[in-house]
Amino acid sequence: MLPLPVLILIGVVLSILIGLGSYQFYFKEWNSCDWGYGCPTPSTPSTPTPSAGPAPAPCDVNQRIKGGVCVACGEGYINPAGDDPAEFTDTFCKQCAENYHVSGRNCVKCGSKYTHKAGDVVTDGNTECSKCAKDHRATGGDNCVTCDIGAGSEGAYRDAGDDRFGSSTACINYLARGIPKKVDRCIFDQESMCENTIFWQTDDEFKGSFPGGWTNDLKCKYNEETHTNDENWKKSCPGGDPDVMYSYTIPEEWKDMKDAE
Repeated sequence: MLPLPVLILIGVVLSILIGLGSYQFYFKEWNSCDWGYGCPTPSTPSTPTPSAGPAPAPCDVNQRIKGGVCVACGEGYINPAGDDPAEFTDTFCKQCAENYHVSGRNCVKCGSKYTHKAGDVVTDGNTECSKCAKDHRATGGDNCVTCDIGAGSEGAYRDAGDDRFGSSTACINYLARGIPKKVDRCIFDQESMCENTIFWQTDDEFKGSFPGGWTNDLKCKYNEETHTNDENWKKSCPGGDPDVMYSYTIPEEWKDMKDAE
């Protein structure tokens, strides 16, 4: 057995060690590196990589971020400006373009019967094309149909924009179109005798014969390269600009050309 003084000394040492342990338990955090467990190996701070240039600018309108770079939206999609490559690696174009609607979180092109305003949000759920296209009318049953259905012999037309989901609308029948012609006209001589003479129709007579004016195949846009001057344009396209729906003027240049044939 150990002598009493040695046992007393051992007891003092153990008391000191237990006291230090209690200090560690109560005054040190469990995740502190003072515990000696799980502490990272000291390392030298890395040298910052020199910048290759200024930070990339935010994306323009109708662009998104792909792999940290601004790229154009795909067909049928639009996007506000401002997607920032400094903040995001990838973004997506958030809205549908004009004449596209949302179906299954994709922008899908409207059918030929319909039109639709731009701006449907891809994540807001499915939408439908809401207006009727040119030369189509609303049926009153959430649909649009071509003006050719039930139209007169000359066909029919209607401006775009009828509400597909509104009440029914009607197309307007085209007025008959044609080409001016020569007519017999009675000319009184000095003895009040009537003499039939052939003349070109006047503009008003032409309108009376063909209230729709010139046929579309005798209308065209002026093209300086093709026509070179106004006279040649009136000879080849006496009906004038096709954007004018009803035109009744008969150019003198065209009549003189026809007379010389």
